[in-house]
Amino acid sequence: MRNSHFHPNRSMTKDDVLRAIRDSYRFSEQLDPEAEQGYDLTFETTVDEWRAACDLLAAGKLGQALNAWFNVSFSNTDWMATLEPAKKAPLEGVCELIASKAQMADIKPFAICGTQCLSGKEGIPVEGIRPSTPLAPTAYKHLSSFIAAMGRLAPDVLPVPEVKHGIAHRIGRWCGACGFMLLLVSPVTSSTKLALLGLLLLIIGVSLASILALRPSRTLPSGKLRRSAISPKL
Repeated sequence: MRNSHFHPNRSMTKDDVLRAIRDSYRFSEQLDPEAEQGYDLTFETTVDEWRAACDLLAAGKLGQALNAWFNVSFSNTDWMATLEPAKKAPLEGVCELIASKAQMADIKPFAICGTQCLSGKEGIPVEGIRPSTPLAPTAYKHLSSFIAAMGRLAPDVLPVPEVKHGIAHRIGRWCGACGFMLLLVSPVTSSTKLALLGLLLLIIGVSLASILALRPSRTLPSGKLRRSAISPKL
């Protein structure tokens, strides 16, 4: 089965490209602290608004990233003409340019071991994977590949990982809250020691919470994942 194709390809439409972009933003909105929430990305959205929503690169580097994402090879001149001027250039132009060359897998439902599979994923090593292998841990291990591939193949199928903070993060928050309360009380009691203790707890709490917030625990809710056909990495 190695290096085998189970499905044909088809040309992407501009709607396919927009759905992939919207799906990528769905993850950025929840997981990227630099992304802006609440944007509704449409064909009328400007490149400037898209860049603000997803914290994107400047036009030159953004074009290179889009080439890699959709496996196309447009020149910097093509991208500059499409992405600039950013305040006026619509996202529709970006989608049309990508759709003029991009391909995507045309996956139809088919049965494996008697189970009807609804969609598929690509670019993920399958060594050691069996029919009984839980999908959620595999998806989390290769999360970036899942987001990119599933965003093209089946937008909205892959759930956004749930962010869970551990006990150390909660301790940090409590230390910060207690320190803040002690600082408020210390002027009333005229206690320098109380003020210093409050300041120390506040510094520890804020520092601990900030550091741990950069590396929160993320889990994929397996109950929301659909069964999918697993194709070998080509």
